Amino acid sequence: MRMKRRIGCILFVLSLAFATSSYALSLLVSEGRFYEYGYGKSSWGEMTSFIDTATGDNVTVVYDFSDLSQMLKYDALWLDIRNPGDSLTSPEVNNLKTFINTGRRVVMIGENNNWPTWDNSILGVVGGTLNLNDGAYGTVTSIYSHPLTNSAPIVYVPTGGAAEGGTALYSKNFATLWGSNSNVLTVLDMNVFQDSFLNRENNRQFAKNVANWVANSGTVVPEPTTILLLGSGLLGLLGLGARKRKNISTCDLVAW
Repeated sequence: MRMKRRIGCILFVLSLAFATSSYALSLLVSEGRFYEYGYGKSSWGEMTSFIDTATGDNVTVVYDFSDLSQMLKYDALWLDIRNPGDSLTSPEVNNLKTFINTGRRVVMIGENNNWPTWDNSILGVVGGTLNLNDGAYGTVTSIYSHPLTNSAPIVYVPTGGAAEGGTALYSKNFATLWGSNSNVLTVLDMNVFQDSFLNRENNRQFAKNVANWVANSGTVVPEPTTILLLGSGLLGLLGLGARKRKNISTCDLVAW
């Protein structure tokens, strides 16, 4: 009976170690400046909810990204769209590059060719430019297999722009991954996340994918070394219990 109980305890703890669970990271958002579009704005009700869910409501909103020390306290960044003639300041550009080089994730929102100043400002951070001879309008199809496109093979883009450079996710380059770690996503259409367009094609799923991606929300799998150490420790306890005839309870083992 004692041996069965010890084995039961070990299986219980191992089940905890191998169980999948969701985790959410802290997100710092630079608020949008264009009407009702962006995190917390009226036209992005569902998108805001998706981000809140993915991060466990761990979102802080600031005016801009001028404070690097503040930025580095967060796990991810979200830069909402500003006005067509706005551009990032030099300190913001440098701070974003520094943050990106840490490998942490960043989402930056742009728009169509009526926003060339803003679009080129954000794309310039990652070495891209706005394609003034092209745009993204209507239905686009996935051309790159990635968690961002999972279950979202077709997306409706109301009036988007197209980037030059990076890794395009769809047949029109409105959604693009950048960087050696593919840790930066630009989306050149604020309307693709608009409440009134989420019912089109796979827009709602794409919106959820983006929220989950930036929050790095997913399955936690123990590293092999962690599993090895855990297994060795438990086997050691089992041997110790066999020698000392100690009755180890589930609570005792978990506390260990």
